[in-house]
Amino acid sequence: MTNRFPVTLVGNVVRDPETIGNGGMKFALAVDTRGKDPSGNWVVKDTIFYDVVTWNERLADAVQLQVAKGNLLTVTGDLTLRSYETKDGSRRTGINVDAASISRDIRLAHETNEAIVQQSEQRGEAAREVNSSRDQLLAKTGETQHAPVPPAPAKPASSSHYPTTARVAAQGI
Repeated sequence: MTNRFPVTLVGNVVRDPETIGNGGMKFALAVDTRGKDPSGNWVVKDTIFYDVVTWNERLADAVQLQVAKGNLLTVTGDLTLRSYETKDGSRRTGINVDAASISRDIRLAHETNEAIVQQSEQRGEAAREVNSSRDQLLAKTGETQHAPVPPAPAKPASSSHYPTTARVAAQGI
């Protein structure tokens, strides 16, 4: 049985994203519950781990390029409680979040913009290497990745429904 509840979570990524199924992405998020101890100091009382899943293609692409272990994220989506049976036959309950929106939290105390740019550049370089290998393989086999796109047809000069300055002057409008 599956129950859904809308949630917004703020937490740290504890596992790098992985591709699942047909274009989905999954990663683990640790969310701390905080409270005050008897002396009045803020402390972490408990940490809950969520599996965050997205099947949205654009969001999955962004997660793959921008999310890494240690990032502080805000995740909005539906909380899904799922029951499953382990290999040894015992029943367990898992907590998933089907993400609708994922964003970096601006309270990044441990990361600078330089670190974020460096991560993006490293991932971009890896993507370029994969694309280069794919292009080399396609060149060897003589195939193309996409069918060539035909040029757009030229528009006739008189296709406008609105009068141009030249037509206004010629017609005396």
